[in-house]
Amino acid sequence: MMRKIIALFCMLSTPLCFGLTLSNQPAIAQGVRNLTPPPLGKNTENSFPGLIKTGSAAVRKIITPDTLELDNGRIIKLAGLYFPDETPQETGPYALLAIKVLKDMLTGKTVEIYQTPKKDWGRENRMGHQIAHLLRVNKNKTTDAEKPLWVQGTLLELGLAIAETTQRNPQMATQMYQREEKAKDEKIGLWENPLILSPEDAQKHIGSFQIVQGRIESVSLNKNILYINFGKNWRDDFTVSLGPALQRQLGERGLNPLQWGGESIRVRGWLEEYNGPHIKLDNIEAIEFLDKNGKPASTALPEGQNAPMFKHIQ
Repeated sequence: MMRKIIALFCMLSTPLCFGLTLSNQPAIAQGVRNLTPPPLGKNTENSFPGLIKTGSAAVRKIITPDTLELDNGRIIKLAGLYFPDETPQETGPYALLAIKVLKDMLTGKTVEIYQTPKKDWGRENRMGHQIAHLLRVNKNKTTDAEKPLWVQGTLLELGLAIAETTQRNPQMATQMYQREEKAKDEKIGLWENPLILSPEDAQKHIGSFQIVQGRIESVSLNKNILYINFGKNWRDDFTVSLGPALQRQLGERGLNPLQWGGESIRVRGWLEEYNGPHIKLDNIEAIEFLDKNGKPASTALPEGQNAPMFKHIQ
């Protein structure tokens, strides 16, 4: 599986794929879909709806799977990514491979930086690191040797990370889910083994970030908190809750969650114990609606908008 990831990355990155080539092993590229960069509009800002370009710089070094240093001294935390095998105690094989991919893809290369529109909202974490989406660009306009590459999208499509939107950085949710879905379909990287939990299995994973998929049994409103129930007994079944602010956002998009009974959804967040396994959402982009085959119901968005994969519900 590692060789397949490396072969896929070599197909979309530099021809020599420095540092990732497996000695005496042929590239496993035959019959494998070629990876492509994110679609770019007439200007790259069109590819990052809801974000603005705040600068560009060369990458000096890779620090962790989601942290890097620029040549101007800025430390960048990659927005929207979660690495299941990266913990304070150890760095797992996929996180290590993500570091190698980033080194090959970015070291010494110029990146454009895209961040939230408000300077005081979502641009900096408690460590003082800048939170951003990055686009590797080719400053040499005379050659197409290097494609523009969306860094987060590349790691997701290689199956080295999973998407995690947050209250302060909900942008690019649909685009990230599309890349993640490709890795899931190909069973690449982390997706070699099933990652999505059923509501019944959620109890076994309290205290961790998870993706849970299932059919909504009922939806109720209690003391201004909306509860999405996935079983008949709300006291011990898996439940998702949304506060008033998220309910208002849903209403602004013409969605009434009280009518969601019977719908199949995929939701992601940190599992806690509250009358059974529970996820308290802080952003509505963490919800995906699914079709009868368990696939995202829609991937089409109006021009310039960012939204979860909601289908229209009457």
